[in-house]
Amino acid sequence: MKRVMLLLGMIGLLVGAQTLSAKDDPNTMSDKELRAQARFLADKIAYEVDMDKEALAATFEINYDFLKSVYAIADKLVTKDPDAVTQYYLLLDQRNGDLVWLMESNDYVKYLGNLSLYRPFQLKDGQLTLRIADRYPSNKNFKGKPKRMSKYKGEHARSEQPNNESYYKGKFRHTFYGGQPRLLNARNRAKLAQAKRDDFSMR
Repeated sequence: MKRVMLLLGMIGLLVGAQTLSAKDDPNTMSDKELRAQARFLADKIAYEVDMDKEALAATFEINYDFLKSVYAIADKLVTKDPDAVTQYYLLLDQRNGDLVWLMESNDYVKYLGNLSLYRPFQLKDGQLTLRIADRYPSNKNFKGKPKRMSKYKGEHARSEQPNNESYYKGKFRHTFYGGQPRLLNARNRAKLAQAKRDDFSMR
């Protein structure tokens, strides 16, 4: 009986790390759970575009900062609060704007074409869920533990940088993607409207 209860508890922890419902308080997610989820998402990005260890570590940092900020407004996102949704896409644009500096141009194009990586969250059955969790088991990682995973404290986040610039700009030598991936850019109004429909069922 104890083994069954322990197993159920572990399953609950894994599932809970991938979803957040309207009744949940995002501030109750432990830092350990947040790091595990950031690793899960970063690992899948690194696996899909074949990143090296340094890029994986940076991808973990970027997703850690992104997830922490998103979960701070998660209760509003599940109610489709317009201001929170706009804030979400600002956070998403910053995240994707950081990730562009970690990939070759052709890899970033591949990344943009992968909805579960490029726009990771969706509102599903009243819960904020990671799309990538539908494709990969929550306990499966391919690339090993990212460097600094347990030590990173958000010091490379946009909010900590002069003029809100990306910390990662110029840190890697690549042929960088030259397009405009930001959904809040005026040129991408149609894409933003489609994203709101797909991600939050908003018209």
